[in-house]
Amino acid sequence: MAEGLSWAGNNEVPVVVTVYQRGGPSTGQPTRHSQQDLRAALHEGHGEFCKNCFGFRDIKECFYDAATVFNLAEKYQMPTIHLLDKGMANCSQTYPIFDYSNVKIDRGEIVSEQDLEGKEYKRFRFTETGVSPRAFLGTKNAHFHGTLEMNTMNRETSTKNRSFVKQ
Repeated sequence: MAEGLSWAGNNEVPVVVTVYQRGGPSTGQPTRHSQQDLRAALHEGHGEFCKNCFGFRDIKECFYDAATVFNLAEKYQMPTIHLLDKGMANCSQTYPIFDYSNVKIDRGEIVSEQDLEGKEYKRFRFTETGVSPRAFLGTKNAHFHGTLEMNTMNRETSTKNRSFVKQ
């Protein structure tokens, strides 16, 4: 998980990871409500990048806040970790049908094919908000991938003599 989170964080890829925390220590029956993996979730990954971590109190909050978790991951283009303890992850409860009108979707700043017509796509462009606009995979005129050190045009800067890098 560390390599995937690090890659997503350094390449500004929105991703949500649900961490089902293990039971805690005990003298017989494991403690089902424990936060054993909280520290690992907060510090998971290599290098420095932003990430969000969220924990929930009950199933209803988990349902509604799951939309918030995805919205924040996409709006700010960063890994977001959704923490559940063992008791909540394994429980079985009956709830009234949730009100879907309370769930809003915010994909963040997205560029379309029309926005890019006649322009070069700068995936890591500096903006006033600090979050560069992104394009969905397959968007015409928006080629991007991330591996090594890149400039705002997503061109490799660490080595100039690589045959697979378009200049």
